[in-house]
Amino acid sequence: MEVIINRLEARIKAVISRSVGEQKNELDPELSKYFDLAKTESHQGQTPCPHKAVTSINPEDVEKTFGISVDSTGGNWTLSAKDRIAIPQHLRETLRDIDLVTKGAPLNEAHTRARIDAVLFSTLAAAKREERSNQNRMSSSSTQSVRSVHLQFEKDMKMEWTFPNKQRWLVTGRTDYSLWYGEPGQMEANLVVCEAKRKGVMGVDQTLVYMGQYTDYIVF
Repeated sequence: MEVIINRLEARIKAVISRSVGEQKNELDPELSKYFDLAKTESHQGQTPCPHKAVTSINPEDVEKTFGISVDSTGGNWTLSAKDRIAIPQHLRETLRDIDLVTKGAPLNEAHTRARIDAVLFSTLAAAKREERSNQNRMSSSSTQSVRSVHLQFEKDMKMEWTFPNKQRWLVTGRTDYSLWYGEPGQMEANLVVCEAKRKGVMGVDQTLVYMGQYTDYIVF
């Protein structure tokens, strides 16, 4: 029930944001108050779900549990030559500086985070600088898409989920990076979740769980 309420709240706020502009700041607190009351009432009489950390879910259970599957086309994520962008010189230098400073240090998660930070900050800053300098020449849809890009760090997530064995759990976790554009209530296809791991370790299954949850539950 709370999942439905959360989705409804996000979508209503998104519609209001587009239609009433500055009055949104006055309406949001009032809406939140009533939705919080609805969530509280929906919890009354319910037995609390046991908690399950994202990292404790078996990799072989991820696809079946969260209703996701491998892309059968295989070609959607292959970039053509015209879609590839050269790495900016300043980003190359920053990555070289990171390697220089950390030479001999363990290639752990902190080292990976430093490189991810450099790539994300450099890319997003370049896009926003271009948007500022080309405001008069860019279409309104293009500038709006740039302005609506959001980056969040260590986003806490929790959501009740029924597993294939019919056991219901409160799945909990924290995404390292969440990057999306557009309205939060309509962002299912506009989202990137990133997990930082030490070199040689892939956080694919953990990331897929977050993506599966985000697709069904979008609240910011």
